[in-house]
Amino acid sequence: MQYSTHASAENDEPPHRNKHISAPMNPQHYKSIASNASFLISAQLIVRLLRGFYIVLLIRYLGPELYGIFQYVQNWYVTFTPLTLFGIGAILSREIGKNAQNGKDIIATTFITRFLSGLFFSVGALILGLLTEPDPDIRHLMIIFAALIFARALVNWIKEVFIAYEKTKYHVVQVTLSNVLQIALGVGVMMQGGGMVALASVYIGSLLLEFFICFIFIHRKIIQLHFELNARKINTIIRQGLPIGITVALNRWMLFGPTIIGRYALDYKSNLGQISVVLLLLFFASLIVDAVLSAALPVLSRMMHQQKHGSSAFINLTLSLAIPLCCFIALGGTAFSDEIILILFGADYALAGSILGPALWLLLPYMWISAISQMFILKHDTLRLSFWALLGALWMSGLLPVLILKYDILGVIFAIGIGMGITVCGLCYHGLKRGYIHPLHFKKMAALGGAALLTYICAQNYVSPAQSFALSALVLLPFIIRLAQHAVRTRRAQHKEHLS
Repeated sequence: MQYSTHASAENDEPPHRNKHISAPMNPQHYKSIASNASFLISAQLIVRLLRGFYIVLLIRYLGPELYGIFQYVQNWYVTFTPLTLFGIGAILSREIGKNAQNGKDIIATTFITRFLSGLFFSVGALILGLLTEPDPDIRHLMIIFAALIFARALVNWIKEVFIAYEKTKYHVVQVTLSNVLQIALGVGVMMQGGGMVALASVYIGSLLLEFFICFIFIHRKIIQLHFELNARKINTIIRQGLPIGITVALNRWMLFGPTIIGRYALDYKSNLGQISVVLLLLFFASLIVDAVLSAALPVLSRMMHQQKHGSSAFINLTLSLAIPLCCFIALGGTAFSDEIILILFGADYALAGSILGPALWLLLPYMWISAISQMFILKHDTLRLSFWALLGALWMSGLLPVLILKYDILGVIFAIGIGMGITVCGLCYHGLKRGYIHPLHFKKMAALGGAALLTYICAQNYVSPAQSFALSALVLLPFIIRLAQHAVRTRRAQHKEHLS
């Protein structure tokens, strides 16, 4: 195969040679990122709206106790799913982004790797779950959910192919039809009084049908697939992608691990459902971040291939803009957390409203981890990336039971924050040292976010939370205006280039 199995040469060069920012992207690069990002974000918004509607029905239908069990079993398998990824999405985007002809050599191999890994981890997670779970009802549900890893692994491969070939408009159709089908079948099950087993079967069946239809579409419309079982090629994919897959799994563990650990540390008949709702909302928000960065990866791969040294202006800009953006989201969530939970899930989940505000602050370190990880992947520096992700996950897992005993359900948020903080600090240290990152306007954005936070805290002593949020939003208004003006200028530049 034509793709490299070794770290790029720049990793062996002195750090000072990398400490500059790459040349700015031309309007065509931004246009490609904006186009694909818009489709991916649209897909995520459609999915979140449809699944959000369905999950609200599901949460209300099952209630806190049964939903806590349902989400625990689902998260058990979702936690293992990233291990099937093997960084295939990043490898496809990186190699096809450089040269679309690389797809002929790599795409079939990645599918075989994903198919076999999905089967292996589905069986392995089921066996481990049955050995460790004493509750017979949960064990029964685990058997039904066992195919979830396999189904999600295949559906993720479909999405990664669309992203790599920059055909993300088809991904919008894919997720829309799949979720509409799941909602229709799920609502039918609820109307018939079905239980968790039937609802789990609907979910898995919808995913498998989604895969089969999209697989045929890719074969006929994008690239003809010719499968060849080549152990050497599969081994190459695994060696390249395993550190990336482990990193993704560890980052997902930050959001799903607390539910699994909480099965034993919390009262899983009550509080487990409360924390599951909060982490689910946080996960939905994180997917928007992942969508933008995934859309940018093929373009960034082409740029890094053409320019061996330096960091990415797009990634650096993302790091800086994340500060006021996350500040706005977190302050809004803090001000209206009780109302959000009450409207969406009902009074039974009032406890979740008390921790939603603090939980939304976790979006900032999550965005930084995701953005910096892209640079480490592009630079083939994945072992160091995996190390810091592992260290953060271990600290989170170890502190979780201790902090739950001290702070009850709020201790979950503290433990995740410490774990993410460790990972961010480690990645920033090495990213700055090796010249991978150089945050643009970091001090200005940090000062802006700090001013908004201080305004909110001070205003709380005199006005309502909603009014405090409005005042803090006024502090962020210049940032919002400048961002809008930048978007307009970029759009005009693209239009002039198109006319010329």
